[in-house]
Amino acid sequence: MWFHGPDKMINVHKMDRTCMALSFLSFDRKQDRRKQSAGAAGRKRFSVDFPFEAFTRDIWIICVSNVVGAFGEGLYFWVFPLYVMSLQADYIQLAIVTSALMGFAALVPIPGGLLADRLDRKKIIILSWTPWIFAPLIYSFAQDWTQLIPGTVCWGVSMLGLPAITAYVISSVGDEKKVTSVLSFVWASYSFSYIFAPAVGTYLATIIGMRSVLQISA
Repeated sequence: MWFHGPDKMINVHKMDRTCMALSFLSFDRKQDRRKQSAGAAGRKRFSVDFPFEAFTRDIWIICVSNVVGAFGEGLYFWVFPLYVMSLQADYIQLAIVTSALMGFAALVPIPGGLLADRLDRKKIIILSWTPWIFAPLIYSFAQDWTQLIPGTVCWGVSMLGLPAITAYVISSVGDEKKVTSVLSFVWASYSFSYIFAPAVGTYLATIIGMRSVLQISA
């Protein structure tokens, strides 16, 4: 459509500027809504990734015990083969000790799972922590590599509680959508101590000796 006359041309320019202003305003509003939606989605993802509201008191206790217990174990575990060698063990005998450790770790959780299906899981967890404490004490008093075997038995028996911990956490979380996130945090708390404990343990061993480190770790 053609417009004639200066007044009509001015009106057309005003309409164009008004339309452009409205377009920019609409675009800015859309951008703001997108940012708000992205922020809400980010907060939602954060709440899913860290569902601390789903943690019960007992789950927090399990996490703390994982951190404390793994720190004590981490003080000696990765240099334990050196300690075995210091007790006059050769390579074959060292393999026997470490194979005993891993053998118990592989086999003991099986009856642990059977017990967790039949007995009180909380009691199984508490009982399984007890031999975990005695293992490094037995190691510290060993005068020969063969005397380490009872300690490996205690360490292996402590694996009895692993299925009970997993089952207990799953049954304690009310929202089934958050079970996996809570469970991953529980087991990550165990590995967390292993970041620092080996360095601390080896440093202490150079000062007070490995036997004292083992006794401290208990």
